[in-house]
Amino acid sequence: MTRTADGSFARSARFWLRAYPADWREERGDELTAVLADLAGPGARRLDARSVVGLVRGGLAARWRVSPPLLPYLGYMSMGTRVAPAYAAWAWRDIQRPHYRWRRAARPNGAVVIVVGSSLLSDPRLALGWAVVYAALGVAMALLVDPVRLRRNALVQHLGPGPGRAPAAGCVRVAVPRRRLRARDGAAVLLGTVAACATVWSVTAWTTVGWFGSVAARDTAVPRVLAAALVVGLVAAAVVVGCHRTSLPDPPEQPDRVVVRLQPQAPAGLALVLLAVVATAVLEATGILDAPMSLTGAALSTAMLPAACVIWLRARRTADDGRVVAADLVRGAIGRPPRVEPAQALWVMP
Repeated sequence: MTRTADGSFARSARFWLRAYPADWREERGDELTAVLADLAGPGARRLDARSVVGLVRGGLAARWRVSPPLLPYLGYMSMGTRVAPAYAAWAWRDIQRPHYRWRRAARPNGAVVIVVGSSLLSDPRLALGWAVVYAALGVAMALLVDPVRLRRNALVQHLGPGPGRAPAAGCVRVAVPRRRLRARDGAAVLLGTVAACATVWSVTAWTTVGWFGSVAARDTAVPRVLAAALVVGLVAAAVVVGCHRTSLPDPPEQPDRVVVRLQPQAPAGLALVLLAVVATAVLEATGILDAPMSLTGAALSTAMLPAACVIWLRARRTADDGRVVAADLVRGAIGRPPRVEPAQALWVMP
């Protein structure tokens, strides 16, 4: 074979070998590719149809042998339930896959199924709207959440000990520093999200008659509710200032922390959060959703806005040394001082 043919044939073989599990390919992929090249003969540039069928069939059989039974597999994929200890190695490999966080984001929870399912029975347009909202929020969380921390939490859930269960067989316990979001980044996300919600829902409440029944009722209810929410928010902001002064005067050293920044895709995640908020506003403005969601959301976000501003201003004066992170600012807002965090215990496959 020429070198070009060798490269073309190897690429074709590697493509169809994806039917096998990743660990199987790492151990035997090169050897099987060489065997296939010898069987194909000189000048072959790609696998023939018979070899492709054999590879796909063998790969699916290999995946079936190492995967959990059907019902536990469906429970793991759809609801994140823990698989049997015999399949701990399979769960370990699955969590390490690059696309794990995207599949985790696409996993529906009980609330999504109930809301979308009940809406589908009454109004398919409302069900479609809620599906768009939940899909946007799921992808946004995948873009905003630290993927390393997501995998670590999954390892603790599926391999670590718990009530009435021991760690999975073959796992080794290791201690790693806890990953915490930088104070400035977390405060910026909080303030941006709350401000966007307050703006979109307030505009919707001011311009939509819908649930109010008349323009006069709307013009009376909206300003009163928002004014009351703003007063509550200012009082809450004053409380947050006092709590920060008492809970964050001299935070302790955190040797087992690693400060991380937002992911590069975070702006896209925030845009999707805004899309979800706009989608709820559109549902109400078009009459598909007959509920005062915009007024309720506007009141809650307006009440949270002053406190979010206080947290953001406090974060700007915070050093990136790990002593105060985003979670500490939120806990400090209710008077809980930072505590020295121990290293995170993980159970991994050696």
